[in-house]
Amino acid sequence: MDVSNEKELKSIEIYCILKNKLRKERKLMHKIEIRKNGPIEQFEMDINKFNILIGEQATGKSTVAKSIYFFRTVKTLMTDYLTQLYDSNSYNNQLQEGIPIFKAISHDLKSVFIRLFGYSWDLNPDLYLKYEYYDDIWIEISMYDDHIKRRRYISVNYSEEMRRQISELQAEVRQMRNDRMHVTTSLALANEERKRDYNAIAQRVNEIFHD
Repeated sequence: MDVSNEKELKSIEIYCILKNKLRKERKLMHKIEIRKNGPIEQFEMDINKFNILIGEQATGKSTVAKSIYFFRTVKTLMTDYLTQLYDSNSYNNQLQEGIPIFKAISHDLKSVFIRLFGYSWDLNPDLYLKYEYYDDIWIEISMYDDHIKRRRYISVNYSEEMRRQISELQAEVRQMRNDRMHVTTSLALANEERKRDYNAIAQRVNEIFHD
C-alpha cells in the first residue's frame, strides 16, 4: 500500500474514533428543561462539569442553579435510602418491607422542593421541570390541582427505565442484606464487608444516574 494512502487511512481511523468518543460524551451529557418557574418562562441547557450563568439580576440564574441542585439531590436521597435499607430494612426509622423506594423518598424529595421554591399553591400551575440524566433516564416535575380538596400538589414522574433500574437495585440491596444476615463472621470482617457493599451501592446508583 502506498505510504500516503496508509497515512490517510490512519487519519480517517483516528477521526472516526474521536468523533465516536465525542458523540458518546454528548449522549452522556445531562440536560435540564425549565418552564414557568419563577422569572423563567422557557429554558433549556446541557449540564457540563462546569457551567457559567450570566444575566441581569432577577432573570432566573438562581432558579436554574436551584433546579439543578434539586435534581442532583434525588441521587443523594436514593443512595441514603438504599444504605439504610441495607443496614436495617428501614428508612428514617420506618420499616420498609414491601415499600417502593419512590414512595419512601417522596416526602423528603418534596420537602427539598418546597424549601427551594416555596409551597405548591404559590407556584405557577403550569410549572414544569425535567432533568435528563441519559436518553431514557429522566425525572419530571409538574403541578396538579385537586379540585375536590381545592389544593395544588407537586407531581414527581420518573421515566420507565429509571423506575426499572432503581427497583431492581432495591431488590438487590434487600438480597445483600439477607445474605449478610445469614453469615457469621468477626466484627472487623463484617465492617469491611459493610464498607464494600456501601461502595457497591453508591457505584450502582452513579451508573444509573450516569455520573
